[in-house]
Amino acid sequence: MTEPPAETLLFDVPPPPTPVERLLHLADQYTQHIDALDLLLRATDPPAPDAHTASAQRLATDTQSAIKAIRGERLYESVELTETVMRLKQLTFLTSASADLSAGAARELTALAPEAAVSCAVTLAAETRRRRWATAPDPDDRLSAVQRTALT
Repeated sequence: MTEPPAETLLFDVPPPPTPVERLLHLADQYTQHIDALDLLLRATDPPAPDAHTASAQRLATDTQSAIKAIRGERLYESVELTETVMRLKQLTFLTSASADLSAGAARELTALAPEAAVSCAVTLAAETRRRRWATAPDPDDRLSAVQRTALT
């Protein structure tokens, strides 16, 4: 099988994930992190003190990236949006702090993170949908009567 020309590969780049998709992926990452902590805690040998540190630091960085993506959307401020961003900041703080603690304490600090990330995604999706509906013109107002007649 031959490789396609390099020029065609330049335009086959998928679009970046939306902030909602980022949050759902983040929830999955938190779930995997907690599952890994559970395995560490159930192991017969005591876990190394820093066994979860790299994962926690990566999650804190990914959560900060999700916050930046939400802000990059430039949505107008609302109570729901503010609460979503604040909750994600809390997740960043708790996850970052968990890197310095034992695996058991880290598990406790991040236990509710997957649900919180999904909740933030749901809120953000609802806000985005609501705002798009609020700014879209009514179907009848898009064309004038003369334009509709000409179209038919």
